[in-house]
Amino acid sequence: MGTANLPERELLQGLIKLAAAHVHGVRGNAAGVVKNLEGARERLAGAGRSGERLGLDAPALVAEIEHRLAGVIAAEDPPIAIPRAASGRRS
Repeated sequence: MGTANLPERELLQGLIKLAAAHVHGVRGNAAGVVKNLEGARERLAGAGRSGERLGLDAPALVAEIEHRLAGVIAAEDPPIAIPRAASGRRS
């Protein structure tokens, strides 16, 4: 990822996986959402406090991911609720 700082690398990779989960959510791919949220959770947990200088609270993101995963797995929440019009795609 272009950095020798391992916690920073974990942070960046975790954010990428979090973004990928949202893409899968827009496409209706619940399995992709779960897989990427789990990967994001792992990476962001390994990031420690490396996001603080960027204004990111990695532990809070991990907690939110845990909450979202619990809802997806329990099928209480849609994978990621993003309206079609907000996705930037044209019909």
